[in-house]
Amino acid sequence: MKKWTVMVFMAGDNDLEREGHKDLKEMMQVGCGPDLNVVVEFDSRAKGAIRYEVQPNHLQIIGDPLGDSNTGNPAVLTDFIRWARAAYPAEHYLLVIWNHGTGWENLPPDFNWSSVRGGSPGDLKKALFLSTLRKAAKESEGYRAIALDATSRDFLDNQALQQALATALAGEKIDVLGFDACLMGMVEIGYQLRNQAHFMVASQETEPAFGWPYHKILGPLAKNPTMSPRAVSHMIVRVYGEMGRKIRAVTKYTQSAFDLARMETTFSLVRQLAEQLTRTYPHQLSIRQAVHDASGKQGGAKRFKDRNSVDVYDWLQIVARASGDSDAALKADIDALLHHLTPETAGGLIVASAAELGGIPRGGVTRDAGFNLKGAPHDVKKPDNTRVHGASIYLPQRRGYSDLYENLEFARTGWGQFAKKVSETMS
Repeated sequence: MKKWTVMVFMAGDNDLEREGHKDLKEMMQVGCGPDLNVVVEFDSRAKGAIRYEVQPNHLQIIGDPLGDSNTGNPAVLTDFIRWARAAYPAEHYLLVIWNHGTGWENLPPDFNWSSVRGGSPGDLKKALFLSTLRKAAKESEGYRAIALDATSRDFLDNQALQQALATALAGEKIDVLGFDACLMGMVEIGYQLRNQAHFMVASQETEPAFGWPYHKILGPLAKNPTMSPRAVSHMIVRVYGEMGRKIRAVTKYTQSAFDLARMETTFSLVRQLAEQLTRTYPHQLSIRQAVHDASGKQGGAKRFKDRNSVDVYDWLQIVARASGDSDAALKADIDALLHHLTPETAGGLIVASAAELGGIPRGGVTRDAGFNLKGAPHDVKKPDNTRVHGASIYLPQRRGYSDLYENLEFARTGWGQFAKKVSETMS
């Protein structure tokens, strides 16, 4: 039995198909080895779905072509995982879901599918036509997708993705679950998938169109297949940061690895914080003003292409700074969550974090191509970089709350109801 099987589920029946072919070429630079399997299911507009065994400089078609496939059907992902694990057993598994992504929210019913059918991805993977999504958000309608299929006009939402993984794994966990997609680095997603994977690698921001550097990821894994799942997730973030630093055209990227075993602690800390904020926000002017300072458009916490989410660490820092010592219990809750979210903290949520939003490194600080080896991203002059810490959380701006948030398991923290109250009271 080999050490690792890498499974890549490529939902390429959309405007990123050309990038998918480029990624296959990157995979072929390494391919299968003595202790490494690399298998792909690629659904393209031109050929439909085909399963490949990736060999060095060669793609071996496995079985008959699957024809026109619906990557938005959970059963399709389930079938791929089951097949790959049975045909290519290994000690560890890395599953990569390759496509657009929009964080936790569902696509609106009137989503403009025709706009996905053609054209090029441009500089960045679009976060699923955010102009359409923002319009839907104003009507409190949710939208969320990861495996976008422009032919079948369907999508995997968080619950369906969880279902697909749970059915395929039958109580087991994927060692590393990676999203080569945009805007998936959210605590809500990590919590939803905590029972299906040990580690999750995802981006808070939109990804460059070329996505993950597969040759740079598979190369170290082929050379050192004894790497632990934690080490692999850390390595993916590191090489992603290296790639982003080397390509001059790339001025914006994020990538982080989550230890999903810590998500229950995250849940408890956020629940405790939400309870304190719900108690103090309506009645204490200093707390209410601090929350508004952190949540507003001007001077508020770092937001990304999806304006409905913030870097949770940055938001907490602003609230703590603005509220001072006005509430000792709230300060203690914020400090505990900040410690838990600090990258590479022992027992913390974030295994590693890489970010570059146009910043310039300061001298004298250890840094590896956009990746802070010490984990705390305070090593650049431009403020935006110091405000990206690896995990986002839902916090819509004025009157933008979606009631579909309550469908998420993370909503049991009470964070959604607090976020809704903030959204309704922001001026």
